[in-house]
Amino acid sequence: MTEVLSYVEIDLPYCSRVFGVSPCRAALGVGFPTGGIGAPIFDGANDYLRRVGGITGASDVKTFTVAGVVLKTAGDAASQVIFRGASALAGATERGVAVSIDTSNGLQIQARNAAGAVILLVNSPANLFQIADGHVSFAASFDLSDTGKRFIIINGVSVALTVTTYTDDTIDLTIADWSVGAIADGNEKFTGDMPYLWFDDSYLDLSLAANIAAFYTTNPVYLGSAGELPTGASPLVFLAGDVATWGVNNGTGGDFTVTGTLGEGLFGTGSYKCFNTLRTCQDRTNFNDVPQTYRFAV
Repeated sequence: MTEVLSYVEIDLPYCSRVFGVSPCRAALGVGFPTGGIGAPIFDGANDYLRRVGGITGASDVKTFTVAGVVLKTAGDAASQVIFRGASALAGATERGVAVSIDTSNGLQIQARNAAGAVILLVNSPANLFQIADGHVSFAASFDLSDTGKRFIIINGVSVALTVTTYTDDTIDLTIADWSVGAIADGNEKFTGDMPYLWFDDSYLDLSLAANIAAFYTTNPVYLGSAGELPTGASPLVFLAGDVATWGVNNGTGGDFTVTGTLGEGLFGTGSYKCFNTLRTCQDRTNFNDVPQTYRFAV
């Protein structure tokens, strides 16, 4: 028979927020800025998103910036798409920009011109996106007119690039179909959690610590309800927040359609509380200093 000898009571203040709307970082540092821990979940079999008809407002330029957080839960050493353009509706032919986890478990980023030629192909070091790595934050920016303007940032740290192709040419961003979590034809599906995806056709200088910190400090940071905080303007694509409406683009480029059913990671849709102090609370207007009492039997 186990006998309870005593109780320990702990009073904790909390940041109260609605999942995917107001920012909150848990005291243990495991919270994410929009979408909690690991939401939504892509099952690797059925789930992905498409934007048919092109990204509204996108221009054929030589620049882009992309960022996100992913947690891969299956498929080490398999190619998995995070974000990719296609030359035709539901097509397999890559066009525009492609961001993928490659077969070496690194980040691979490609871009193509209107003729379909590869004008950008860079890879991060291997084994940064393994299942065992948990949530991984990335940001990358490129200006093809300047070889000094190419960066990949992983968890706040600039990594060495393997540059295969870097051509001063124009990226074809005004294309028919864009997809998240798979190729537009449904192949090379991503398996895992993707708290947010951010993309714009502008260049953000990620050699500057302040710009890196716009996406990541000791954890991913709050990007604004429309993803506007890193640059001062909402990007073309900012997918984040409530799993039920994750395809609704908080950016300016138009909504995505979900194929399959996105699952909910830990801290599912609805209100929840992150226990921390006023100093660490990212949403101070919702900080409640009336303690919640927790009792533990010992």
